Amino acid sequence: MPYSELVTVTPPPLICFTTGTLIATPNGESAIENLKVGDSILNAAGDVVEIRWIGMRHVDGSTLTQFPKLRPVRITKDALGQGVPRQDLLVSRQHRLLVSSAIAQRLFNGDVLVAAIHLTELPGIFVDESVETVTYVHLLCDEHEIITAHGARAESLHLGDQALRSLSQDALEEIQLLFPEQLDHHGQKKLLDMIPEGRAQKRLIQEHVAASVPLVS
Repeated sequence: MPYSELVTVTPPPLICFTTGTLIATPNGESAIENLKVGDSILNAAGDVVEIRWIGMRHVDGSTLTQFPKLRPVRITKDALGQGVPRQDLLVSRQHRLLVSSAIAQRLFNGDVLVAAIHLTELPGIFVDESVETVTYVHLLCDEHEIITAHGARAESLHLGDQALRSLSQDALEEIQLLFPEQLDHHGQKKLLDMIPEGRAQKRLIQEHVAASVPLVS
């Protein structure tokens, strides 16, 4: 079903990877579209975690034209730091990636997760207007995890209010049946303290731009 059939006026924000993204697993990297529920992947700490649910949504060209905010952000090779990512990475605008730098340490006392759209002030990161169609993929684990995609560290699906607005009614019903505890706002809180509010994310990126230092060091 085209995404345009699932929305009325304003599309919800998506928090997703795209097909073709290579995800780290215990047996090496796997294209995200080849992963299945029950497969094991690695979080950034090297721990094995299980995929509990996968959602996939195709967005056609007419919908991208109608709703430009559905266009993906392209993070080009080495844009976050040397070898990060190892090749171009496409994610939705609201998908958060890990910033691990001295600036993040000074401002937040540790690593933080920042939405891809805030990273577009940096060289080599931009909303890709040339993409004609895109297929977005959600990966849900028991906990909100940092996983590795093309060598970059990024979040798995977190079922907060913003992410829930991006899911179709069928997807919500499926998650409600399979994992009702995930929707009671008591689960999936593992990484929430690593997500600064929007203005703080923008300040972090502005300091990186001014200092010309990588986000991952």
